[in-house]
Amino acid sequence: MTRARTARDDGRRPTPSQWIDLGGRGKFKTWQLAGTRYFVQHCGHPTANYPWYGERPDGSMITSGKDGRRGMAFRYLDDAKVAVELDHEGMPGAIALTAAHRRAA
Repeated sequence: MTRARTARDDGRRPTPSQWIDLGGRGKFKTWQLAGTRYFVQHCGHPTANYPWYGERPDGSMITSGKDGRRGMAFRYLDDAKVAVELDHEGMPGAIALTAAHRRAA
């Protein structure tokens, strides 16, 4: 079993029961937030440093910026899943990985 990795400083982790594995391996992996049209996908580049990003129902990307719209993608899958859960709950200001960036929201 592998330990979940994250760069978040608030200890948030994704809720495993809310995520559907849509298949694929490695850079073709896709996850869906159950009952929604929110997704987490890999960018497709095999050596990307920040490969995971969220996708809203309107097709826009969820990134690590203070409002989930600006910034980079996520280094870890768990961080991308948490960002999607927060966006779905209407809390885009909580998406930023660090407290300093969340305060700036």
